[in-house]
Amino acid sequence: MHNISYYLTAMIPYMLTAAILAVPVRIAYTHRLRRKKLKSNIYHETGLIIYISFIAGLFSQTILTNIHTFRFGQVRSFINLIPGKIIYDSITLWQHGDKRYFVISLLGNIIIFMPFGFFTPLLWNNKSLRDSLLAGFLASLTVEICQLPQLNRTTDIDDLWLNTFGTFLGWMCYKLMLKLFPKFAAKFRIEKFFRKQKSRLFSS
Repeated sequence: MHNISYYLTAMIPYMLTAAILAVPVRIAYTHRLRRKKLKSNIYHETGLIIYISFIAGLFSQTILTNIHTFRFGQVRSFINLIPGKIIYDSITLWQHGDKRYFVISLLGNIIIFMPFGFFTPLLWNNKSLRDSLLAGFLASLTVEICQLPQLNRTTDIDDLWLNTFGTFLGWMCYKLMLKLFPKFAAKFRIEKFFRKQKSRLFSS
């Protein structure tokens, strides 16, 4: 749990920075929409800023790890191309009393990508599981490719399917929210409103 709290704490400065930078950009964008007689809403913008902040925090602990921890040149990178190795290692270390690898490398890789499956359909009115999984997979692939030249990092094929599975669980959370709170979930989407406004503009 100590390692998890460390990573979460390390993400906070990057998330706050991303949010601070995103707010004026989104405010300017919404003003631009108003000039075109279109508009967003506070729910969509808040959700989008949270999503952007999460991505910044995630990349800070994956792609920017060397910069953050100042570990250049200390440890060599490692590449794993054996599917399922992470499960074997997790079970082996668990049997020896070390649960950290299971929590961080296995559960952590699943949970950290759940927002991709949750926010993608929530914010862009896209209920397609395929598109949500594609967003999570491409984000995971980007992280793994960027980690190839990094020191003290592991490029692991298992991360791809674990991250994508986490995206699927996030999508399931979105579907649950859509079923239990459909009116609230609808407040985060703006595409239908955009289409109505554009049709009025073209018809006038």
